[in-house]
Amino acid sequence: MPLLKGTDYKSYLSDVGLTYYDNMGDFFTAFPFMSDPNNKYNYLYNNKTDWQDKIYKNGFVTDNLFRVEGGDAIAKYDLSLGYAMENGILEKTKSQRYHTQLNTNVLISKKIEMFVTAGLAI
Repeated sequence: MPLLKGTDYKSYLSDVGLTYYDNMGDFFTAFPFMSDPNNKYNYLYNNKTDWQDKIYKNGFVTDNLFRVEGGDAIAKYDLSLGYAMENGILEKTKSQRYHTQLNTNVLISKKIEMFVTAGLAI
């Protein structure tokens, strides 16, 4: 996202200021740093710091999954183990997660079938 430079921001503040003040004299009286380069607050509005470049960084995401399925006519299983990690775009916003899930399907008799699902994520 493009940012305003110091001079562009001052121009924007002047435009906004004219919506509140009838003339530029009143505006410059209320905000003297806009016209006086020696004003102590002048440095706040005349810099070219790209704060997005200073704060944000590239993020990295990985999601790994190991899965095993098997069984026979009586019992079937599905086991999965996973690891997910994300380095956020801001400092100290890293997250990671481990997860596992087990699904089973057991045919007890011709009319009775049991399904079990268990999972854990940390």
